[in-house]
Amino acid sequence: MRGTMSACTTAALAVVCGVALAGTWRESSVTDFVDGTYNANVFASAEGSDNGTVKTSPGVTYDLNKDSWPDIVISNMQGPASYIYWGSSAGYDSTNRTLLPTDGATGNSIDDLDRDGHLDIVFSIFNGASSVIYWGSQTGFHANDTTRLPSNGAHGNYICDLNHDGRLDIIIANWFGNESYIYWGGPHGQYLGTRRTALPTSQAYDVAVADLNKDGRLDIVFGNGWDPSHQSYIYWGQGTDSIYYSTASRDELTAGHAEGVSIGKLNNDGWLDIVFSNNGDAYADNSYIYWGSAVGFSDSNRTALPSLGARGNSIVDIDRDGHSDVVIANWFDGATHDIPSYIYWGPDFSITGRTELPGHGAVGTLVGKFLKTGPDIQLLLTNGIQGPGFYGTSVNAFTYLFNITNERVVTLVDSVPSVYAHLSTKDNGNVHNRGCTEEYMSSVFGDGGIDYSWGACSWSAQVPAGAALEVAVRSGNTTEPDDGSWNDWMIVAASGAGAGSSSAKYAQYRLRLIANEFLESPVVDEISLDHTELGVAGVPAEAVGHCSFTCRKRGRAVVMEYMLPAAGMVTVSVFNILGQCVATPVRGYYSAGQHAVEWNVPASRLASGAFIVQAYLAGEAFTRRLVVVR
Repeated sequence: MRGTMSACTTAALAVVCGVALAGTWRESSVTDFVDGTYNANVFASAEGSDNGTVKTSPGVTYDLNKDSWPDIVISNMQGPASYIYWGSSAGYDSTNRTLLPTDGATGNSIDDLDRDGHLDIVFSIFNGASSVIYWGSQTGFHANDTTRLPSNGAHGNYICDLNHDGRLDIIIANWFGNESYIYWGGPHGQYLGTRRTALPTSQAYDVAVADLNKDGRLDIVFGNGWDPSHQSYIYWGQGTDSIYYSTASRDELTAGHAEGVSIGKLNNDGWLDIVFSNNGDAYADNSYIYWGSAVGFSDSNRTALPSLGARGNSIVDIDRDGHSDVVIANWFDGATHDIPSYIYWGPDFSITGRTELPGHGAVGTLVGKFLKTGPDIQLLLTNGIQGPGFYGTSVNAFTYLFNITNERVVTLVDSVPSVYAHLSTKDNGNVHNRGCTEEYMSSVFGDGGIDYSWGACSWSAQVPAGAALEVAVRSGNTTEPDDGSWNDWMIVAASGAGAGSSSAKYAQYRLRLIANEFLESPVVDEISLDHTELGVAGVPAEAVGHCSFTCRKRGRAVVMEYMLPAAGMVTVSVFNILGQCVATPVRGYYSAGQHAVEWNVPASRLASGAFIVQAYLAGEAFTRRLVVVR
């Protein structure tokens, strides 16, 4: 439990005996937030008035220049530069783009790595010994404001907070060298080779992240493009000390020559599934859906999706019928690149029902809200070849933008030049179900020695138009909220309203951050929960029952004597006239019988004056007055 607690002076001083101390549990910093539970899209950010927020990054579309229009970042594997196509009411055009020097750029990922309020871009670089971070600023992106990350024929990359320390980490899938890298995030967006973990891979082409086995730890899936044994890897998150991933906790799947990997919820059975798109030796090979289950993944539990030298893929509910669909980018059929790509519609993913998209050596796919008008969704398809051709052709190809309606009507609405282009490897939405709702659960508040009555819950948040924030509180008397004994979540009607949760020793809050149609999500700066300390069965703290407690001065010391008819938890605290706890001389579990503690009052902490001593003895509460004279 982190966060801050403050006492309420009026409640503490209303009476000398029978006092019920009030306080507030408040969280507003990175330190407060990072010990909560959340997934790859949710992170504690070093922002806000008290140096902390909880925010999400749920979408594949980004507004890089904050003009409210989604922008498109294209990694060009050929040519000297990659492109940012700036969104506008007129759509996308080569006259409205920025060129960023790169050399063999493949995947890209976007997030605010250094928490300065500006989005940054990570480009995987295939040609050369390093990938690159372009740092965003108020004046855009500049070639002299970059950071190099050593890599080895890098392809896909992924940004997320793998170890839940509030800092974003970068995963780079390396084609060469038989290992890929995790760059662990440091202060202020600092990434160092000395803070890097190497994971064995085999010509890794793509990477995806999610909590596949629902243990609260993020797992990493590498698609190995040309592994001789056709094995791709799942690295299971461990979260033990500094060892988060290792070959000792790795599974291998015979996925084929996997050049694309996505994770999503395809059959609504409660388990995440994996899609590998394969660019096989015979090209007219299958890509695969690996079905998740309580026992993990296996080659015997998969579905084939016929494809043609497939590269990228995406999982998203395109037609919004409640079932996720799969987009496969087809690159080559062994004879020509002038071939269609496919949309396999869920839940049956049949060949006969699939939709063909015109393409020319397609490489990457992204599905999101790229056009602000209308309810439809759009699909980006990057092409490596301009018409019929072959790998290595360095002429301009085109990136196509398709509009797709709920009725599965697909229309080509725009195209922009690109050069053997790749896209982000991240899909829209929650990493568990690809929905628009992300969830954050706090740590548990309470130490087990005090019963609390839970009061008002308040928060400060920025909620974009069309987005929503839901706050809920629950309480219980154990340290494990999911053991079945806790109360149900109670939704708080508005900031400052009562939490409505039952009196108990512990409490926890939950944030549901719901993005709008542009996948803009709320940002929470601060949250607090008021409470009042209670005695047994919710009775205000006062002298009751069968225990006894006295405190008396002996010179400069205070002798505290108490009797327990049965073994139990004992807490004795001292409060000043402002209601602030200045000392806790006794805290622990004690046997039945008479006990005495001599407390030497520290002059540095207690000046002359009146103090309140409050004792909780095996569930009974006592309040006594103490006068200190120096």
